[in-house]
Amino acid sequence: MPKEDEVLLASIPHTGTKFLEAAIRREGYSLQAASEFAKYEKTLYFTHIDRPDSSRLAYYMMLSGITTVMPFRHPYVTAVSWECRNMKLWPLVTMYERFFRYFMPRCQCVVPIDGSDDVRRRAIQKLNIILGINSSPDWSEVINPYKVRNHNADLRYYDVQRPSGYIVELVNEHMPELFRLGYYEGTYI
Repeated sequence: MPKEDEVLLASIPHTGTKFLEAAIRREGYSLQAASEFAKYEKTLYFTHIDRPDSSRLAYYMMLSGITTVMPFRHPYVTAVSWECRNMKLWPLVTMYERFFRYFMPRCQCVVPIDGSDDVRRRAIQKLNIILGINSSPDWSEVINPYKVRNHNADLRYYDVQRPSGYIVELVNEHMPELFRLGYYEGTYI
């Protein structure tokens, strides 16, 4: 049974973490590292799933009953963000594999930050129901401070001209999951 006063925000870097964190914190949750014990009445734990130890911790917390929410951006778009920062893509592929294999099947709410307006609306409705909150985020906030430098905050997966081969393989392998998240004219569930 999920613990409504404890929420785990687990994410892949550059997928909308700060946006989703702000939306939840506005509802009275206090942020702290996932590796710390709860100090607040309403605690929002945070961790990236970028390392095996943080991934294991997040997975354990999720299985222990802590409500888990995750932001999501299409892998093509996240890869552009990483490439603009001269980051290697193989760790990104590993994180998406973790997400699809371990987190997506058990996560109570995935919010496709770069999804259609309808998909984002339904994801936030689901988040509100699960957490018992009334969040109505300003989607213009998704346009982060990096937009000026990297020009990718408004980018959609269908605008990416030549995605990396690693990322194309990842997307092809996980097309059913992407469809369930509302991409490729799929239905968000």
